[in-house]
Amino acid sequence: MSYTFNGHDLEDYVVVEAVRRYLLPPVQNVTYRMPGRDGELHLRAQLGSRATEMDVRLIEDNKADLLAAIRTLAGILMTREPAKLELDEDGKYEMAILDGMTELDEILDTGGTTLRFVSPSPASYGQEQTVSITVDPITNTGTYPAEGVITVTFDGSASELEVKNVTTGERVYMEHEFVATDVVVIDLHAERVTKNGSSIDADVFLDSDFFEIPVGTFVLTVSDGSGVLVYTDRWL
Repeated sequence: MSYTFNGHDLEDYVVVEAVRRYLLPPVQNVTYRMPGRDGELHLRAQLGSRATEMDVRLIEDNKADLLAAIRTLAGILMTREPAKLELDEDGKYEMAILDGMTELDEILDTGGTTLRFVSPSPASYGQEQTVSITVDPITNTGTYPAEGVITVTFDGSASELEVKNVTTGERVYMEHEFVATDVVVIDLHAERVTKNGSSIDADVFLDSDFFEIPVGTFVLTVSDGSGVLVYTDRWL
């Protein structure tokens, strides 16, 4: 069992006494009250941020060592951006940041506190997946949609490129003069497209869908060249 934050094994610094997690992040149901009707119309369910709480205790030989250990731990835990939080589940992690108060309960040469980590994204991260785009179905085994990057390498000339999720009908389409060996990178999350490292966003049609990688089985196609999809599976 291991508890790691931002590359540091927390058990090198503290004794982890308890970990509290939630089955799901907070679920908020968005509804609309229909004038003149009883009840409300359900619009959608939204997930909030995920929280993890850890009860930890520092145990040292004397007061001076305890104070030094507190300073060291504070420096490890304080980050300005979410960092990788790995608990006791192999291959999965959160992007989390410390939140709220960390009041210390000091008794002799020990100090206990509760660390509350908040993960702004509701889903955990799993393994990075690399899949060639062919006519064969792709299966995302996660339980939450993922963010993907598609790389297309041209083996000849073309004046347009379409990357399509055949299953959902969503697509990214652009008109541009491509030649053999051109490499186009489509970042579906950032909604950016580059060719050989330079932006060609201006050639992407406005009605393009920078789609998520759906849960389950789906089919992707590219109109020219060979394509590769890279994504990290996500888990609720």
